[in-house]
Amino acid sequence: MHYHSVFVSDIHLGNRWCKVKDLDSFLSNVSCDNLYLLGDIFEGWNKGRSPKWNLRRHPLMRKVLKMARVSRIQYVTGNHDAFLDEFTGSCFDGVELLKESIYSALDGRKLLLVHGDEYDIITRYRGWLSKLGHSAYQAGMTLNSGIERLISRRREQNLVIANMLKHKVKDLVQKLSDFDNSIKTAARTRGVEGIICGHIHRPEIRVIGDTSYYNCGDWLQSCSALVEHMDGSFEIIRWKDR
Repeated sequence: MHYHSVFVSDIHLGNRWCKVKDLDSFLSNVSCDNLYLLGDIFEGWNKGRSPKWNLRRHPLMRKVLKMARVSRIQYVTGNHDAFLDEFTGSCFDGVELLKESIYSALDGRKLLLVHGDEYDIITRYRGWLSKLGHSAYQAGMTLNSGIERLISRRREQNLVIANMLKHKVKDLVQKLSDFDNSIKTAARTRGVEGIICGHIHRPEIRVIGDTSYYNCGDWLQSCSALVEHMDGSFEIIRWKDR
């Protein structure tokens, strides 16, 4: 499958719940003119504990670097991989590191590419609360995984409790942050027709006022990516469903 552009976010490499095999399968079955990594690619908050955390040695990143030989790749950092912010503006092995970017869609629209944490007031101004929520989410995933093992021996587990917890928290964050209005204001201020981001971990395409809003989802549970087809249409790809 060839796409004009592929957008992924919130992979969280180094997190024990990262569906790295699913993402590897996805990237092995697609090609694209442009690949955009929209933040939280690495689980920087866990890097001190995770033996898998490594920027260039990780097998998935080696695949990305190989793709950079034929595709344009931009990496927009998020809040979990903010340790890379000091390299903003640099290019490593064909991968551009940025805090944001402007994307020219095939239909002529200008779309702002960001991670999305800048529209989350809890992440921006209450870092300790955000990290507390992260720890609670990790605990919920662990608890639910244990419950699933008691109920079923299947290797692929549907983490219902953690998924429900995640969406409840994300809904609360969106309401407290006035997320939709922040999206509209940012688009108007930057003079773009829409925004593509991640952070919320909920893949969706919708219109907020007169602003097009696209969210890539994540690779912890939804295993989703946003793609732009060669005819200029956008679609959410849920790789588990494929």
